[in-house]
Amino acid sequence: MRCLCPKLRNPGRLRPLGGGHVVAVGLAAMLTVAACRAAWARVDRGLASLLRAGRRNSAFATAHLTNVGTCRTITPVLASEGDMCNSACIDFGRTELRREDVQSKAVIEVGSLDLNGSLRSVVEAMRPGHYVGVDLVPGPGVDTICDASDLVRAFGPCRFDLVICTEVVEHVRDWRAVMSNLKLILRPGGTLLLTTRAPGFHFHGYPYDFWRYDQTDMQAIFSDFAIEALEPDPLMPGVFLKARKPATFAENDLSHYELYSVITRRSARDVRDRDIWVFKIRYRIRRLLTSLIRPRERLRQRERARLRQRERARLRQRERSR
Repeated sequence: MRCLCPKLRNPGRLRPLGGGHVVAVGLAAMLTVAACRAAWARVDRGLASLLRAGRRNSAFATAHLTNVGTCRTITPVLASEGDMCNSACIDFGRTELRREDVQSKAVIEVGSLDLNGSLRSVVEAMRPGHYVGVDLVPGPGVDTICDASDLVRAFGPCRFDLVICTEVVEHVRDWRAVMSNLKLILRPGGTLLLTTRAPGFHFHGYPYDFWRYDQTDMQAIFSDFAIEALEPDPLMPGVFLKARKPATFAENDLSHYELYSVITRRSARDVRDRDIWVFKIRYRIRRLLTSLIRPRERLRQRERARLRQRERARLRQRERSR
């Protein structure tokens, strides 16, 4: 049976492209390259603006992976971005903290940078004996720069009567070290007030946002404390805790405990460097696709709006003609 296709019958003699085909292929290639360059330019501009904003406003997210090692007193400077202690968090502190927990007591706030709300004014209204706010970067509410995993080395064990830590522990890579320091700097009979985000809360603080805690996690992590209040955030996925350190304290072993990680999207003991790099690549690809899709969606929305306006104009003309 004879093959009817000349290219298959003699593959060595392919028909050359005509001038029109060459022009069409060239234009398509140029348009593709231009679209890719424009997309990458949008991504680069977005990343550059994020970096400029981070340098200008605060190094909050980047510093959470940095082990400062020592603490020093600083002069606060203005900052405008960061995590948020929402109104429910402040209401929880106002409701659960009693005057006998605060008055004439030594208080430390871990993660005290006041950008979107703080409990400091609520606590200071109860007249504590001493109040110190620590964070990794200078800013409003920060008295001392200190890493949360170095609190015991900086201040010593059993130093404070009240430890406040709001919206911090989801951002620290070594959460066990931070939790241990929060427990150890507290005196026996002292109070710990902690708030954090739960599974279901969106990723924030790229690329330094690691963990999500639910009420079961808090019960396990603070099984060596007397939990006095444990409730979900009524406004967004989160959990609020108030616990008291017993007179005879023996710290529990959390070395094998797993938390849900937003980096790996599953429960894990730790986050590896490879997991972080994979997440960065996945995040940037998602941003690139979003930058490509959003302009098309906007054009579609504008076209729909125009069609609706035309339809309304036609209906008005019909009503007037009647």
